Amino acid sequence: MSLFYQIVFVILAAEMALFTLLIAPLPLSLKRQFLIWMSKSPVIAQAKQWLKIVFVYVFIMFLDSLNRTMRKEDANPTDHHHDPYHRARLFYDQRNLYLTGAVLFLSLLLNRFFSMITELVTNESKAEVLKQQAAKQSKEYMRLLDKEQDREKEIADLKKELEEAKKQIREVEIVKKQAKQTHDEYMRLTDRYVELERKLGGSDDARKSR
Repeated sequence: MSLFYQIVFVILAAEMALFTLLIAPLPLSLKRQFLIWMSKSPVIAQAKQWLKIVFVYVFIMFLDSLNRTMRKEDANPTDHHHDPYHRARLFYDQRNLYLTGAVLFLSLLLNRFFSMITELVTNESKAEVLKQQAAKQSKEYMRLLDKEQDREKEIADLKKELEEAKKQIREVEIVKKQAKQTHDEYMRLTDRYVELERKLGGSDDARKSR
């Protein structure tokens, strides 16, 4: 195997290891931290740029292996039926074709799978943030509701005190009215008494003059 195909095989092994790591039943928090690190790391972003160039070369190698395989398979089988060199070259070309094709296919699958998991983790993080915000808003709403209920209770107490004060004022007005009536009656009786005293005093004086 040439150096280029050894590199392709290393890339295939790395893709398989990464795919296994993504589907492994790891703790959700650990997997989330790993995905967030991969999506935000500048090293990974730079590595992706280099991998794009590498995959272009892998695609060229795939086309070359496909062309070689098709040409050898289209050749006259009677000419190379007992030729071990031809059969070995066909085997190597087919191996390279499968190797490069597996790398390209797994790279597309891994890229899509990684995007879906990253989007899922991002949505879960947003959902947790929204859940926390909703919990805070719910607590704030309950606090305001309790405060509003306390205020309504305070208003009800003040209304009750106001009614009691009005009732006391009415009672005081009644007492004042009764006191005024008693005072007026007392003054009337006093005047009547004085008038009777005067009449009695005048009659006594008239008797003495006789």
